[in-house]
Amino acid sequence: MIIIYLLTALMFIISIQQKIKLNLYIVLFLSLSFIYIFYSSDMLRYLNIQNPSIYEQLFLKYFPYVLTATISLYIRFTLENSKKEINNLKSKLGKLDDKIRRILELSSKVRKEKREIEKRLISEDKESLKIRESISEISNFNINKIENNILNYFLKVIPSAQMSFYKYEDSNYTYKYSTYENTRKTLPINLLEYMQKNKNPIQTSLDYKDMFKEKILISIKLNENKTYGLVIVEDLDFYDLNKITIKNLSYFVDLLSLQIQNVLIYEKQKATSFAYNDKNIYNLDFLNKMVIQELAMAKRHNINSSLISVSSSDFKNLDKTKEDKLFEEMEYIYNKVFRTTDILFYNHKNCDFIFLLPLTKISKVENILNKIDYINNLYHTSMKTIEINEDAKLIEIQNSLGIN
Repeated sequence: MIIIYLLTALMFIISIQQKIKLNLYIVLFLSLSFIYIFYSSDMLRYLNIQNPSIYEQLFLKYFPYVLTATISLYIRFTLENSKKEINNLKSKLGKLDDKIRRILELSSKVRKEKREIEKRLISEDKESLKIRESISEISNFNINKIENNILNYFLKVIPSAQMSFYKYEDSNYTYKYSTYENTRKTLPINLLEYMQKNKNPIQTSLDYKDMFKEKILISIKLNENKTYGLVIVEDLDFYDLNKITIKNLSYFVDLLSLQIQNVLIYEKQKATSFAYNDKNIYNLDFLNKMVIQELAMAKRHNINSSLISVSSSDFKNLDKTKEDKLFEEMEYIYNKVFRTTDILFYNHKNCDFIFLLPLTKISKVENILNKIDYINNLYHTSMKTIEINEDAKLIEIQNSLGIN
């Protein structure tokens, strides 16, 4: 009987050994099964049951083995399935790393082109200083900020100008805003046709003579065939309409076009990427996918997972320096306390952080909360836990996390 107990324990032990490959596990399992069945034939003699029926004989001989084998195989199946999911995640993370690398290479290329433009500006008149001041302002990845300040950037080059900005969208130029009142909201067709025919992004009244009353037409192009917008200078000081100003405007438009193109590519890459930033922190799209996956696992195999949400009013309205410090602190907590299979997300809508703990029941989360509680020394935080089990509903989890 002791041998039966030992064989049962041994079958459970080899089932949880992740380092044992599947082929070796099958060989060991079959070998143990053969030995188990061989020794289980002595079960009737050990129990000393007189004249058992055929059903009692089958039950006493084989039921312990069937029960042991079933539990052992279930444990192994769960581990193999988890290993497969982890490998899939590693593959996805590898693809994300590749996307981030391409973005960095693209940013490096844009910075190189920007430096070339800056070198040309340095050799020019003192007007180039105005453009360098604008360069520092547009060197960000916020397309709305750039668009809303386009005329302010041009005013640094031609401060006396009265101008308007029209954005090219839906195959038409749409009026956005102007530096003065009583500007017109629509453009004449002949002016638009003239800008489309001329490849030079800067056109002055010297070019089109008496065709239009506008002093300067500035076309912001993303490439040779794609236009982003049009800046029209209706009036400016006579002394600003000179060779140096026009040349500086040309350099600045080249730089602005490069930066806008870079921002649009960056936003597109970020929208299709799971990474929130350059740290081990991921965005809401990835969180949604993982919650759906863990919920399916819970309903199919009754394997629970847990979520920890860390929120604080101190996380909101931070400047760039304080925000970077916050992300560094959260990544430090993640690396120190959590497993490599756990994942950290940032909810930019509510400015809170979410930890996903796969294959972890809610009862085991309390110890982890105690370990990360010291963050309260830095911020006034509140934490809540959510269990993903077979009874959980996706919409309720999303509402609780504020990610729907």
